[in-house]
Amino acid sequence: MKRDEFRRISSFLHISDNQNPNLTDKLFKVRPLLNLLVKKWQSSYVLGKNICVDERMIKYKGRFSFKQYNPAKPTKWGIKAFVLAYGATGYA
Repeated sequence: MKRDEFRRISSFLHISDNQNPNLTDKLFKVRPLLNLLVKKWQSSYVLGKNICVDERMIKYKGRFSFKQYNPAKPTKWGIKAFVLAYGATGYA
């Protein structure tokens, strides 16, 4: 997607109020959407007994304030995420 096209589309998408920013929360602009998605996901999927917590790196080389560098991983630059994985289905 071209930069100008992305900026034109993103100028129409507003999820939160920009007048009252929460400066301690780095994701305050998308927090209402994230909360809604988490509620929907929790209500639609029930885990069983065989679960584990896994650490993943989501590859990302752009500008981002909580990007991390880990030389021991195959994906060296990215966002560290902790994932709850269900062993029977492989659903993360």
